[in-house]
Amino acid sequence: MSLLSRIRQKAYSIYTRAEVQESSLRYLFFEITRRCNLNCIHCGSDCTSSTSMDELTTESWLKIIDYLKQTFDPLPLIVLTGGEPTIHRDLFVITEALKNHGFSWGMVTNGINMTESRLAKLVDDGMCSITLSFDGDREATSFIRNSPKAYDKILNTMTMIGHSGIDIRDAVTCVYPGNLNKLNWISDLLLGKGMNSHRLFRIFPKGRAAENRMLEL
Repeated sequence: MSLLSRIRQKAYSIYTRAEVQESSLRYLFFEITRRCNLNCIHCGSDCTSSTSMDELTTESWLKIIDYLKQTFDPLPLIVLTGGEPTIHRDLFVITEALKNHGFSWGMVTNGINMTESRLAKLVDDGMCSITLSFDGDREATSFIRNSPKAYDKILNTMTMIGHSGIDIRDAVTCVYPGNLNKLNWISDLLLGKGMNSHRLFRIFPKGRAAENRMLEL
């Protein structure tokens, strides 16, 4: 090996060690269930109301939370997701553990299962951010979420979130040809409901989305 090659190899080794030392774990997604109360046509995970796959037990999640508390300083932000996290039978056991261990945490939800009491409990357990899926008007939402009742339930949840005092009130829109020309309308509605963040997602041809060409931009 030439002198120049040895120098480059040594420099790269120093760089990678420094990179590891300076990097920190900032956030983690906890996919606490694969089950979902919707059957969205764009779902890349093929989530349904039941699953044949083994899932981590609540005890396992509590052990993970305890491990993270003992291992990381500062603590990473935890984001609860799924599937649909609100249908997990021990959701509040997990959120109470996050609170008691001093974690900042948030949630990604489709909003279908949210109630005033459930949201109040989540806020009391320290939820600092919530991300709500919202795809547009009644036609677009019914199509994407594969449910004629989804639109009204999501709007009701959005109203609750807007008055909740949660710091980050986020909405994500899965963009497809049917709502592409309605993005300004969506943003205006979100602002009127008190949401303070709006993100746009592409729909990737994976899972059920791969079966529907109408979703492609």
